[in-house]
Formats: sequence, C-alpha cells, structure tokens
Amino acid sequence: LRARSGNLFRRNIYARGILRRLVTNEINTGLELEATPVGELIGKTDDDLALWDEDVERRFSAWASTEELVDAKKERTFAQLQALVRLEALICGDVLVILDVHPVTGTPVIRLALAEHICTPLDYQPPKGRKVTYGVEVDGSGRHVGYWVRDPEELGKSVFVPATGKS
Repeated sequence: LRARSGNLFRRNIYARGILRRLVTNEINTGLELEATPVGELIGKTDDDLALWDEDVERRFSAWASTEELVDAKKERTFAQLQALVRLEALICGDVLVILDVHPVTGTPVIRLALAEHICTPLDYQPPKGRKVTYGVEVDGSGRHVGYWVRDPEELGKSVFVPATGKS
C-alpha cells in the first residue's frame, strides 16, 4: 500500500494537489511557541514571568527558523520539517522522527526516517529475550528498544536507532 500510495502521489496531479493543499491548510506556518509558565514550578515571580516567557519564545523562534540547528541535514526549518512529516505520514502511513542533541547548543536536532526504510536486516539475530518485527525491536515486555533504519543510499546497510537515550 505504501508503494501504491507513493506512486499515486508522484503520478497523479490531483492526488498530489489534494495532499499538498491539506498539508498547507493544516501546518500553514508551523507550530509557534506560546509560553505560559507556572511561576512556582520554575521559581519565578509574576513580574519575572513576562520577561522569562518572552525570552523563551524568542529563543524558540530563533532555533525553529535556523536550518543548521533544527534539521540534521541542514536543509529545512522546523515548519518545513513539520510539513514534510505530515505529507510523508499521509503518503507512507508513518514517519520516524529521531531527536538528537546538538553538541554545541544543546538544542534538539531532528532526523527523519520514512516508514519504508524501517525494516529488519536480513542477517540480524536479536539478543535473547528480544524480537524484531518489521524493523521494530522490542524486549520481553513488549517495550520498544529501537528501530532498524535501512540506509537508502547504501543497499544492505541498516542502522540501529535506540528508542531512548542513555540518560
């Protein structure tokens, strides 16, 4: 179904137009941060909260509009990534969003893996107590341990992406 849906999107101008219009109407300019902090939770008084939320909103806006900080490929802004994720989710059914941390700024860096690239490597044997189904590795309790992402550039090469970070 993924292949047929992708083929329809690529070959049928009406299907492509409908999906693009839907994404444009849903995402528009992307998510914006509207900070409404609870003073007691972050240790600020009501007077300090106005300055704090303006500062946080400015920082978020600066991060969201800088391709080098947001996108692992350094190609898209946060709003453009949101639109791409929504479009690919409509076409392929799902998208794996991988959040890394920028080594200098400590801000999130977003990598995307299309659903068609999540697959079990042919020669992989999971450790005892785990199993892999369609590229999703789970432990004995059924919790996601990680995902196997096929490299679209190199045939036969897959990378394991842990479901959670070390900390």
